[in-house]
Amino acid sequence: MKRLSLLITLLILPALACSTLNRLAEGESLTDSTTPTADDGPALTGPDTETATDAFVLPSGLTIASPRETRIALSEENIESFEDRARETYSSEDFNTVGNTLTFTFSARAEDRLAWYYGWCATTPELVEDNLANMKIEFIVEDTVVPLSQFETFESLQTNDDGTEIPCRTYVAIVYNWPGGLNTLETRITFLEKINDGMGDFDAGVITFKYEVLGN
Repeated sequence: MKRLSLLITLLILPALACSTLNRLAEGESLTDSTTPTADDGPALTGPDTETATDAFVLPSGLTIASPRETRIALSEENIESFEDRARETYSSEDFNTVGNTLTFTFSARAEDRLAWYYGWCATTPELVEDNLANMKIEFIVEDTVVPLSQFETFESLQTNDDGTEIPCRTYVAIVYNWPGGLNTLETRITFLEKINDGMGDFDAGVITFKYEVLGN
């Protein structure tokens, strides 16, 4: 698995292992995929999943954009991801070790529009589907699980360590209206059973990405 980092315009690929997508290769874009553009009608969000049509607003006012708004923002704005904004950096091994909790800290102004995402890659499209069927992906904020249908979905090919292209699926949403004070968001990836992405094994268990965001 390769951990995807979403710098849409300035894209760097570090050394990666397995299938969590860290960063896109230089010249690649998250929107270089089979997902429809803003003018192509509703985006696909994976099997048996309907696309949300409205923003998801938390009691604090923190707002998760609709998939359409996210898609347009990624194509028209210079969007940073949470990981791009954070001060912490982690190795590919860190990203891919079941049982790890990786914490990212950064500050955000109310109007800052940042990308919250998770991407999964495997050596074949069939393995991507099979792996995801045995994983539970949760985006959590203020003890609320944000529906996966709130996230735009991109199917893409990304460059692996050995130069080969591998298929990936990425879930992403733009987050804004950051309240003052500490905001805690979490991406929780649960492997329901042992899986193999064609590059390595992942035992049953959980990998957690925790984001501590100071609104100012």
